Amino acid sequence: MAAFGGDRSTFDALREVERRATLQEEKLRALAALTHFQQRELLQDTLELSLSPVVRSQDTIRVVAGVAANPHGRDLAWEFVRANWAEFDRRYGGGGFLIVRLIESVTSSFTTLAKEREVAEFFLAHPVPAATRTVQQCLERIRINSRWLSRNRMEAAAWLTAYT
Repeated sequence: MAAFGGDRSTFDALREVERRATLQEEKLRALAALTHFQQRELLQDTLELSLSPVVRSQDTIRVVAGVAANPHGRDLAWEFVRANWAEFDRRYGGGGFLIVRLIESVTSSFTTLAKEREVAEFFLAHPVPAATRTVQQCLERIRINSRWLSRNRMEAAAWLTAYT
């Protein structure tokens, strides 16, 4: 919760917790907390950290997925993955569940057909044979999200206004 309303000093304090952690579980908790900030700059720093030697390769996806799950970081995580695709492909593109999890986490929450086209064009230019089905499922999820939002935008806004 500290990260959600936190600033640079909170970020730095959490980084220090992560650096001093002696157990991997503690380190993962600190890394997860870093994904909850609202400021774009801090989320970008978290994403950059995910590809650094400080974060184990198998934990990188968890960090990126955490930022992608944050409404303030969703687009930022997608931009980061695209900008660093060569590294993600090198690490995980050979197959396995990590590349699948990465693709799902950074794309399936999008809600516009423009994003659906962007994702489709990206993976057309950067095919991932091990995740072809996942890419198709994510594109379908984006189309479903878009249709739902088109149908229910007014009702959802009214409900949120009434109950928040």
